Amino acid sequence: MMTENTRMKNMKTKNMKTENTSKENMKTVNMKTVNMKTVNMKAVTKRKMRLGIIDYIDSAHYLPGHGKCGRVHGHTYKIEVVIEGEVQENGMVIDFYDLKKGVKETLEEYDHRLLNDLIEFPSSEHLCQQVHVHLFEKFGFPLKVRVWEGEGKWCELDNFSK
Repeated sequence: MMTENTRMKNMKTKNMKTENTSKENMKTVNMKTVNMKTVNMKAVTKRKMRLGIIDYIDSAHYLPGHGKCGRVHGHTYKIEVVIEGEVQENGMVIDFYDLKKGVKETLEEYDHRLLNDLIEFPSSEHLCQQVHVHLFEKFGFPLKVRVWEGEGKWCELDNFSK
């Protein structure tokens, strides 16, 4: 029969062994992780990647000559923007902050506006085309713009190389 002191000593020894094994495993895992990160960064640099953001605008419009959509109505448009470029020495294609800022500045022109004041026939396709042109001029990267008109309806335009 084990005494209480013997049981406590055994538990302490067992815990110390587990702790040491865990520390050794962590060192091994950390070393492997560091090596993988270094290799991956070298492999990724100067390779094309795509990255994207999503933003929203609320706008009203009407489609002249269209039955139901010929009346003024509004949508919350979901705008997806994906750019393509090479990963630079700093590890990024473009800083997400700069991408989000540039997209937001472009979309401000259309947010809470009557799109008919800006686009002759303000279909989702024409809105997508205009946003694409403005963003390509701003960033110079090949890009894709997808415009969602509410839920389940979208159009997109891209100029990625095929």
